Amino acid sequence: MKIVYPDINKVFNLSIEDKVNMLVIENQDLFTAFISDVNDQINGLEGRTVMSLDNNPVKISSNLEMISQYIPFDINTRTLITKLHKKFEDYTFNEKYFLQSNKLQQKIIEYLFMLSGELDFDVEFNNELNLINLFKAVELKFNENYNSISEQIIEYMKIDKYFNSD
Repeated sequence: MKIVYPDINKVFNLSIEDKVNMLVIENQDLFTAFISDVNDQINGLEGRTVMSLDNNPVKISSNLEMISQYIPFDINTRTLITKLHKKFEDYTFNEKYFLQSNKLQQKIIEYLFMLSGELDFDVEFNNELNLINLFKAVELKFNENYNSISEQIIEYMKIDKYFNSD
């Protein structure tokens, strides 16, 4: 994967695994223009920076993550939490967990009927249990207990790569 910005006379080859690309931009206007351009494209706008894979342009918004805040650093972004919940939901429908998922849903509905029977008035609830709502209710999220911010950022990068390599 390569990145090119027209005002910087360098092609950044991100595919070389044993090499780290470093870019130092001392000109504040150029730095602001480059970062703003990349950020705009991450957010779906047009820009001048070009990212390519095998010399074919690819969308920056689908292939690049910009971390601009380190303190406090949050692994549990809305996007990644949504993807985590979706992955768990996918597991509930796969062959390995389908029966257990159905039994759990049935047990929860039975439990709610049992509790509602204790009341002297009628209550209602949706019998079609959405497991994503259950994942939200138990606050399913990524562990954030790390010894350093660098460990947390590396874990974030691993999680982001896992969910965005599909």
